[in-house]
Amino acid sequence: MASIDPGFMAERKSIRRRLSLWRIFSFILLLAIISIFFTKDKNFQNIYNNHIATIEINGLITGNKEIIAVLKEMRESKNVTAVIVYIDSPGGTTVGSEILYDELRKLGEEKPLVAVMGTIATSGGYIAALSADYIVARGNTVTGSIGVLLQWVRIDEGLKKLGIEVNALKSGALKAEPDFIGPASVKTLQVTQSLIDDSYNWFIKLVSERRKMSIEKVRKLSDGRVYTGRQALNNGLIDILGGEEEAINWLVNSNGVSKDMIVLEWDDYLDKDIKIIPSFASKVFGLFGIELKNYGIFQNRITEEGLDGLLSLWHPVN
Repeated sequence: MASIDPGFMAERKSIRRRLSLWRIFSFILLLAIISIFFTKDKNFQNIYNNHIATIEINGLITGNKEIIAVLKEMRESKNVTAVIVYIDSPGGTTVGSEILYDELRKLGEEKPLVAVMGTIATSGGYIAALSADYIVARGNTVTGSIGVLLQWVRIDEGLKKLGIEVNALKSGALKAEPDFIGPASVKTLQVTQSLIDDSYNWFIKLVSERRKMSIEKVRKLSDGRVYTGRQALNNGLIDILGGEEEAINWLVNSNGVSKDMIVLEWDDYLDKDIKIIPSFASKVFGLFGIELKNYGIFQNRITEEGLDGLLSLWHPVN
């Protein structure tokens, strides 16, 4: 009787183990697929039904590309019937606010769009709200601050105390002005103010057009001050006091949206198709007792943006 090669037996056992593991995994995969199709998970199932989509605009507004991409997805989705945009922002860069406003208006031209203000929606945050056809705020929401800001720091006195002298050669007197190493000339201040005025006029024109006010009235309201939600309502800067319920009532009563339609939150960094992946993977690995929320690929992605340029901002909090 021929002897059995020990190496051959070890290889056979290894193959059997791998096959067993694949069978177990395939069975778990099947269970996961079945559970997903029968689940009430709104991110998987309801995203493909008609729904009211919501998205949050939080923190500094800098023209975040991921949020812009999601707004485009919303605009193109046949399943998004209407959109509620939640705003809790002190504003941000003037260009970032312009980009966000333009994208929200594109969305608003395709679907009913309502803005719901949170704790604060000032400057660029109010610009975002202007994109909506209906604006809701709480009585104590801080909003307004209609204006544009440019700040720079002078450090020349501090440098002198340290014995440091800064020299510069310029192609023109206004190159890199105003700077931080000396007083601004009259011409520099005039040119810089013209930049502020141009962006400011753009801002108040938006308010005039979107809130159906005369430019004269908007100018009186646009000295940079902030308003509570109650004051904003009295001045015509918002439409009603309340929250999501009032937003939905407007969609139902003014746009024919079904009062029974589901409200679905769209993540600010995953589109409707990619949502399936973390939902599916979480269910599969959950059967092994592994929580994927602890892994970086399923965490919110944070984009650090600079704040160069003109600002439409009110008291950012670090």
